[in-house]
Amino acid sequence: MTIKEIMVKMAETLDAAKAEEDFEKKSALMDEFDALKAQKELAEREEAAEKAFAEKKMEEADEAEEKEAELDSYEKSVKEFAAAARRGFKTYGGMSEGVNADGGYTVPEDISTKIEELREAKASLIDYVAVENVKTMSGARTFKKRSQLSGFSSVAEAASIGAMAIPQFDRYTYTITKYAGFLPVTNELLDDSDANIVSVLTEWIADESRVTRNKLILAALDDKYTRATDPEDEVSISSLDDIKNVLNVTLGQAFKPYSIIITNDSGLQWLDTLVDGIDRYMLQPDPTNPMKQRLCAGTTTVPVVVIPNADLPDDDDNGTPFYIGDFKEAIVFFDRKQLSIKTSDTAAIGTSSAAVNAFAEDLTVFRAIEREDVVCRDDAAYVKGFYKAQ
Repeated sequence: MTIKEIMVKMAETLDAAKAEEDFEKKSALMDEFDALKAQKELAEREEAAEKAFAEKKMEEADEAEEKEAELDSYEKSVKEFAAAARRGFKTYGGMSEGVNADGGYTVPEDISTKIEELREAKASLIDYVAVENVKTMSGARTFKKRSQLSGFSSVAEAASIGAMAIPQFDRYTYTITKYAGFLPVTNELLDDSDANIVSVLTEWIADESRVTRNKLILAALDDKYTRATDPEDEVSISSLDDIKNVLNVTLGQAFKPYSIIITNDSGLQWLDTLVDGIDRYMLQPDPTNPMKQRLCAGTTTVPVVVIPNADLPDDDDNGTPFYIGDFKEAIVFFDRKQLSIKTSDTAAIGTSSAAVNAFAEDLTVFRAIEREDVVCRDDAAYVKGFYKAQ
């Protein structure tokens, strides 16, 4: 089996072991899981060895090619030296690559028109909140308010039965807002460029949409700490115990089983240094998906989502942000119209100095529109805190 197939089998075996109640069958399944793990490690070693061998052969081939090129260059230099010696090392005016008029124009330049992109990390918070597609400009959702139940009262024989508390209800509302932008491109660029400029621009617009949605979600999460009426205080996080207190006490059993930690690169660095009493790192890969991470501390295991510092920066005064909670319960993203991109070579758009006339200026205008609202459904479902190195 391939490594990927082994990992899938490991995940299936682990799930089966978790679900199995019979001790002997559960033990057998865990033995099978350990054997698969050993098989995966062996396959990884074989793959690494094959890769190393291939790289070594390529290095040897490159070295041989370089030596051959150096030898050719050396022989050429010897011939040029001998020719110069026969001339008595006299210089003379002639054709030169360094002077365009003397032949430099004939030397081709190594210019690539392929658009290369610098590697950058991208993350979308939309994957971690509830998304609801709607067809109206505004609306409301009804929910039962959280309340403390008191139970029934004791009643003596033939005595009157008292009324019990009735459930209370409330509503939260949404109002769709339009977010949009345009990007003019000359038709000469579209016609003459041998790069797929339309694909590049479309990806750029999609990234703008991702950033817009991230900002709206973060603003909704921050609202309960910045609102004018009765704002809450962020939690100070200085140790793993502080995170466990948020999960166990502040969020409690209603939200802890579904909670995740959202932080940035700086927060990841701190979590990645935490160890237990026998120097085992607390941040571990998820065995069912090694590309994901989880924080393990005793009975507490919580997934960790890392947002790049560019999208979730540190606060100069407070430190590194941590959002902890069940964000599917906390935030609802109302999507009235998914990102729509249209182009026109006749439109007039924009105002003042930013105005363009596509027809008159021979342009193609890319216009992007999305309509949405982000609402905090339950602000008890999450906590925001900051870690600041001492």
